[in-house]
Amino acid sequence: MEGQGHSPRPPRRSLGQRDGQPYRMAAIQGRVVEVRADEDCRYMDPIAMKYTSAPFPVRSPGRVCFVIAVQRAAQRTLRFIHDPG
Repeated sequence: MEGQGHSPRPPRRSLGQRDGQPYRMAAIQGRVVEVRADEDCRYMDPIAMKYTSAPFPVRSPGRVCFVIAVQRAAQRTLRFIHDPG
């Protein structure tokens, strides 16, 4: 499947997330336990709808979804006040 060639064996993935507050973040690290075909975006569409109110915009043959077993998770908020003005 397309995209799997970039995944080392054993496959590992990490994800980072930030919101509108630039001094707050969350991160997840884990290993891939399953690869699911997702050409019709049945996994991506619900996530895209939740955060953008629109279906996932890119559809292509060979699209996959990685199921990740979480090994580490962390969050951090730094004690700064965000004042872009």
